[in-house]
Amino acid sequence: MTIAERSDVDISKLFAWSKKFQVETEDEEVLGEFYIRILGDADNSRARIFSLRRSAELRSKLRDVNSDNYIVAFSDINNLEKDRLIKLITIFSLRDVSQRAMREVKVPLPKQPKSDAKTELLEKYQADVDLYPERRESAIREFIEKESKK
Repeated sequence: MTIAERSDVDISKLFAWSKKFQVETEDEEVLGEFYIRILGDADNSRARIFSLRRSAELRSKLRDVNSDNYIVAFSDINNLEKDRLIKLITIFSLRDVSQRAMREVKVPLPKQPKSDAKTELLEKYQADVDLYPERRESAIREFIEKESKK
């Protein structure tokens, strides 16, 4: 088994765009030429080794509670004001709340009138369809605001 030396882990080669290919339509019309870089197993291994080494360096720095990296990453929660702490918790939980809102908030689509409906009814339907994105966004915003107040 060979040992990977530090010089073997040069990830700059991963960003060498060297292969040219053409994008064509079904009618064989050329849309353009592009350069690609296909990542091989050896390249993947080099990048993995590089990232593991960097990860180990950072992990060892974070174990030292007096290091700058530790202080930046893990500020003392006891030094934060209550309002600031509440804002931080709210901000970090907004992603989960917004994902829940997207799943749970149901705004029914406007009901399409029959094809022989009067023009006035068709106009009202089209107006409802045009306003639907705003109604849905408003309902999602209300859900998120209500949840963040909790």
